[in-house]
Amino acid sequence: MSLAQQCSGVSKDLPLFSAMLNYRHTAPRKASEGSRPVETGIRYLGGRERTNYPFNLSVNDFGEGFSFDAQIDSSVSAQRVNAYLEAAIRGLVEALAQGGEAAALSLPLLSAAERDQQLVEWNDTQKDYPSDKCIHELFEAQVAQTPHSIALVYEENSLSYAELNARSNRVAHYLVAQGVKPDTLVGLCVERSLEMVVGLLGILKAGAAYVPLDPTYPSERLRYMLEDSGVGIVLSQSCLLTSLPLTTQQVLCLDTDAELSACSAQNIAKEHVQLASHNLAYVIYTSGSTGKPKGVLVEHHAFANLMAACQRTFDFSAQDAMPCLASQAFDISLLEMLLPLTSGGRCCVVAKDTVMDMDALIDATRDVSVFHAVPSLMESWLEALSRRSEMPYKALRCLLVGGDAVSPLLLAALQTQFPAASVFELYGPTENTVLSTFCRAGEGRSAQHCIGKAFANVRPYVLSAHQGLCPVGVPGELCLGGVGVSRGYLHNPALTAEKFVRDPFSSDPAARLYKTGDLVRWLPDGNLEFLGRIDDQVKIRGFRIELGEIESQLQSHALVQACVVLAREDEPGNKQLVAYVVLSPTADPATATDYARVLREHLQGVLPEYMVPSAYVQLETLPLTPNGKVNRKALPAPDSAAYVQEQYIAPRTETEHTLVAIWSALLHLPAESISVTANFFALGGIRCWRRAWST
Repeated sequence: MSLAQQCSGVSKDLPLFSAMLNYRHTAPRKASEGSRPVETGIRYLGGRERTNYPFNLSVNDFGEGFSFDAQIDSSVSAQRVNAYLEAAIRGLVEALAQGGEAAALSLPLLSAAERDQQLVEWNDTQKDYPSDKCIHELFEAQVAQTPHSIALVYEENSLSYAELNARSNRVAHYLVAQGVKPDTLVGLCVERSLEMVVGLLGILKAGAAYVPLDPTYPSERLRYMLEDSGVGIVLSQSCLLTSLPLTTQQVLCLDTDAELSACSAQNIAKEHVQLASHNLAYVIYTSGSTGKPKGVLVEHHAFANLMAACQRTFDFSAQDAMPCLASQAFDISLLEMLLPLTSGGRCCVVAKDTVMDMDALIDATRDVSVFHAVPSLMESWLEALSRRSEMPYKALRCLLVGGDAVSPLLLAALQTQFPAASVFELYGPTENTVLSTFCRAGEGRSAQHCIGKAFANVRPYVLSAHQGLCPVGVPGELCLGGVGVSRGYLHNPALTAEKFVRDPFSSDPAARLYKTGDLVRWLPDGNLEFLGRIDDQVKIRGFRIELGEIESQLQSHALVQACVVLAREDEPGNKQLVAYVVLSPTADPATATDYARVLREHLQGVLPEYMVPSAYVQLETLPLTPNGKVNRKALPAPDSAAYVQEQYIAPRTETEHTLVAIWSALLHLPAESISVTANFFALGGIRCWRRAWST
């Protein structure tokens, strides 16, 4: 075994195996052996087997019976492990008695009590919700109650509930006149503005499904989304017409089209357009591992459940105001827009430039009562708040943070800054309608990355690779059932069948589970702890990214022979994408010398900015594990030279020379390598900011 350990490459400080099974045939001990006489001068010493492995099970086969000896590491509850062992053995015996056709890995480990705990006690999430309502009907109910209350704010402009309803109704009547029907997909490509919400509601009221198209995306990505979705009509703005990669699509300009003013401002009954709550509400495109984004299909009733659950969990009411900060391509933007509007509250749309400027963001949102942001934005926002002599946000009562792993330090900082506010960590994939679980800071957070408990009508399961329930504390894949499970992926039945499987724990034969690919485990108190991803998917600044999609686009360039993309976090809180490339031996030498800039420009042309790596590291070969897979742990951290900047332009003015000198000192880069067009954060400035924030 010692030689095997040396050859394995496993450190001698670690066990070669986590568990050992020793099956041995042995003669049964005779009854007379215990009473044999002790010879004079001889003392019998008892013996006990020892093992260096965390778990060792010895099966003693006596021919007509068995005995078991188990040795368990002292850091683990031996009683609990033995209970699982007993359940497994009983299950094995029962399966053999029934014919022995079941796979051994399918045998249950959990006792009846623990199974009931997971399936009944921790999954008792059923609550009433308006299952027969469409999203816009929830908004229209608020219009009827408070028509003159402010519904929507953008900079100095605002719309009352009645005004927003009338404008969106005109859009809806226009779309109906163009022939849209339930499940028809209609694109919306607008800047952050009043028109963003008007267009969204208009599409829903017409019975169609909303497809958000972020105007900041590269033309090639927008073109793919338009072609893949089959969108026939796009709602947009006059300032974007020249940049839209349209082919046969019809366009309606929400800010200038005179046809809208002639349309009716009255509500359209859903029966008039033959719409029901099981019809599509929207299609959100997420990153895809095949190199192309994939559209997720979400129905009205699932989102209606989310609204009811959030109103209940966050105590959201007509007195609340909430900013909309997220990109419309990110499904959390739907929560930021529609939670206020279906509750009688106020939605405050914030311009993109304002979101990027923390001081401007504070000034624009100082009167809100509920604030949601991804962790990276929340950290920057807190840092800017710390510089204020007078604290704004007098009405702030609820902070929501999610979209990426949330550090305990951030949660503690939020609680310190706003001791009277409730702080919630949120988790949820797009495929299960935006949000699935929540954890209230200070309540039951017993782990580093606790994602808490399920929202109403969401059923979480932690399953093994063979779809069996994992014991408490044992990692498994989080699979989600219940009302929020979406239809699947647009035009991708194979992937839908792979990720959306029958729910074996439901009596409804049509019920399905979504396999998230997230590794979690149950905690003893019924909360869920997030442990990481099973596959190559990551989240950065709240955006879900399939590393395979970036690798696919890199591999398509003639410069690249092989590549790997990692999301590295070499400094706490500073997660960034790093591309490792092996250049093709046939690459043009002139281009190869500037490979990083060339590859970055290539990716910028086909991927959103958040998917473009910050650093590029050239390798002679990719390091491999003994079984031939890429050894990601052996990939080096990028140095300062790995961060790409634009083509060099020397400083000309005194101000430019001063800034270059400051950046050179902060980033430890030669001054002559810093172009006046360089991006501070692309050069690694985020690391500098993190160091300053942590001191």
